Amino acid sequence: MWSAAYGLIALAVVAFVVLYAAAHAPNFKSVNLADQLYNAKKQLANDLPSLLRTTSSSDFASNINVVRVKVANITVSGTTFPVQFPISYKLSARGDNLLYQVYLNVISCRPASLQGGAAVTLYVVELRHSLSQLPWLEV
Repeated sequence: MWSAAYGLIALAVVAFVVLYAAAHAPNFKSVNLADQLYNAKKQLANDLPSLLRTTSSSDFASNINVVRVKVANITVSGTTFPVQFPISYKLSARGDNLLYQVYLNVISCRPASLQGGAAVTLYVVELRHSLSQLPWLEV
């Protein structure tokens, strides 16, 4: 009788240890970098209207997710309105295990004309971006 009781207790202890180990083992998930990069870029595109805008180059250099603007005055019907033109972007977004950073700067612009005679503006743009993969293990 006692041997059956000890056997049931040992079986319960073994079952508990096996279930506990199975529940707390790490799960290796597949990493889809394309989806994560798409989601990071989508997050940046959605955040563009609400980003911090500054005219100071020192504020632009020290912050992340900021837009440097140039303020110009436009006169319409005798009334002057200040208008902000974005000239630089410094953006950063994070996916599950990647960090995507973009730096976009307008170096110069000049008027030009197309072959059909339409007036356009030609921009010279500096673009730097980085994609860093971060270690990731879901436990």
